[in-house]
Amino acid sequence: MKTPFAFLYLFLFFTQVAHTQYEAQIKGITQELSKKIGKTGKKRLAVADFTDADGAVTKLGWFLREEFNSALSQIGQDFEVIERKSVNELLQEKKVPKLGKLTGIEALIDGTITPFEEIVRVNIKILDLQ
Repeated sequence: MKTPFAFLYLFLFFTQVAHTQYEAQIKGITQELSKKIGKTGKKRLAVADFTDADGAVTKLGWFLREEFNSALSQIGQDFEVIERKSVNELLQEKKVPKLGKLTGIEALIDGTITPFEEIVRVNIKILDLQ
């Protein structure tokens, strides 16, 4: 598996942040991801389900995947965001190197979530699949 070429950290204050602030955070993170991915020339992206510390997909992890899928599709960077159910299946089978070859995906956005009392820490990785 290739080494991630970017790390971003995020604290989401779901219980304290108003809806518009939450949307602004997602937009800001998406813009940062877009810049980092744009520098690599990668255009075909996929976003995996975000998992907890045990590797399990939670509703929040699924929700964040959907949020980033939508936001990256609308960012205006000519990204092709591939939505494939097989992405998570291949990830679970530890077949990440094959993922790029089988699907044509050039970069995979992957993340973990760690809930604390009133915040959730999100660690986002961008994996180069080429």
